[in-house]
Amino acid sequence: MNRFTASSSLPLCPSRRILLAGLLIAAFSAPDRSDAAEIAPSPGAYEPFTEVAHTHDSALNDLIHRLPIISRRQEEELAGLSAVQEQMILHERLMRGEGLPDLHRRAFAGTYDAIVTAIVDDRITMQYGRELLCLHRQLIDRASFWQHAVHPDEQYGEVIILALEEIQDELGVNSEPLAMIPYCVRTPVVKGHLLWVEELMQYAAGCRVLSRGEISRLRLLAARLERFEGYYKRDGHLSFRERELLHDRLVDLNRALIDALRT
Repeated sequence: MNRFTASSSLPLCPSRRILLAGLLIAAFSAPDRSDAAEIAPSPGAYEPFTEVAHTHDSALNDLIHRLPIISRRQEEELAGLSAVQEQMILHERLMRGEGLPDLHRRAFAGTYDAIVTAIVDDRITMQYGRELLCLHRQLIDRASFWQHAVHPDEQYGEVIILALEEIQDELGVNSEPLAMIPYCVRTPVVKGHLLWVEELMQYAAGCRVLSRGEISRLRLLAARLERFEGYYKRDGHLSFRERELLHDRLVDLNRALIDALRT
C-alpha cells in the first residue's frame, strides 16, 4: 500500500478535504517543466485560504483575519475582543479631536500622542499621565461645546490651542529624557496596557457601559499592578521572572475588564 492509498482510507476532516482539493487542483493545473520559464505562478497562488484576508490591508481589526481557522468558542471570544477594540477606536478618535476644525484636531492629536508616548516610555509616572489626560479630556469637552455654539467665539478657540500648547510645554519640562531611563526597567507593554485599560474605563464610564462598582474593582486591580511594578523596579533592575509576574497580573486585569464589558 503506497502513501496515497493509505491516506485515502482515513476519514478527512473539512479542513483536510479543502487542503487535499487544493493540492489536486494545483497538481493537475501545474504547467510542464518545459513551460516553467514562460509561465510563472502568481504570488500567493497556492497560499492557504487565510492568506486571502491579508490582501485587504484596509481592515481595521487584524484579529478578524483568523476567523476561517478558529473554533466556534474562539469566534465568540474574538467577537468580544473585536467589540472592545471598536470601543477603543471610538474613544481614541474622540481624544484626537475628531470632528473639530483641522487646526484644533491636529493640536489635540499631537498632545494626545505626546502624553501617551511619555507614559509608555516610562518618562512620566502613570499618575501624572492620568492628570494630563484628564486636562486633555476637559479641553475636548470645551472644544466640542465651543464648536456647537450658535456663534462660536474665535478668541475662545485660540485659548484652547494655547492651553494644549501649555500642556505640551509642561510635559516637556516634567518628563525624563528617554536616554535617562534604564533600558532594563522599561515596561512599554505593561504601561501601554495599563493606559489602554484606563482609557477604556473612561469610555465605559462616559457611555454608562460599566457600573461604579465594576470601575472601582478595575481601578483596584490596576493599582495593584502599578504597586507591584514599582516594587520590582525599586532596585533599578527587572528580572525575567518579575516581568513574567507583572504580565500575569496584566492578563488578569485585561480579562476582568473584558468580562465586565460583556456582562
